[in-house]
Amino acid sequence: MHCQYSQEDFLCQYNHEQDELGQGEIVKITRPADAPWVADNMLSLKANWGSAISQERASLIASAYRHVLEFADASDIRSVAFNVLGAEGEIDDATLAQLCELAVRRVSEASIIYDNLRKIIVCARNEQEYRFLVSALQTLQLH
Repeated sequence: MHCQYSQEDFLCQYNHEQDELGQGEIVKITRPADAPWVADNMLSLKANWGSAISQERASLIASAYRHVLEFADASDIRSVAFNVLGAEGEIDDATLAQLCELAVRRVSEASIIYDNLRKIIVCARNEQEYRFLVSALQTLQLH
């Protein structure tokens, strides 16, 4: 997946390659790119979340983080964390734990400012997400 953003003409272009089919798709969006919005659209270009297995989800999220965090500044980082996790749905504890660890790890790689990393916890949409994010953050701080 490739994203280009030109500030002069407010064009964001995604080139979504489907390796298994040898096909590609280009989507042009004529609006300013902001990190949370790009996160949503990166994920909507690929993957059916309802049928994706947890490894596919983790791989997709990791790819989205690499691209999306290029646009993120300190104020965007906490929003990006949960936009990239995707829509709320029926996922088990093991999958949610994995996704929360991935969110914390990717934001940590993009920002050395601990306060920015800590702020993603307040974006938890429910008690379960909060618990897994706190756990992931504590694990990261121990290493």
